[in-house]
Amino acid sequence: MDYYYILLLVIAAFLSIKGEKKTNRKKLFIWIYIVLIGVALMYNFGESIGQMIYKITST
Repeated sequence: MDYYYILLLVIAAFLSIKGEKKTNRKKLFIWIYIVLIGVALMYNFGESIGQMIYKITST
């Protein structure tokens, strides 16, 4: 699994939110990173579920 990308997104989110002073931009950054992390997690879970289904059906 490529959870390194998710870890990098979390670190980038923390660093960009930490330095931001305006609350509107901070909320925007939070939502952007939540969506990006969610998409990455769905891709990883979908890939692993697809591999399991392939192994089950190919035997």
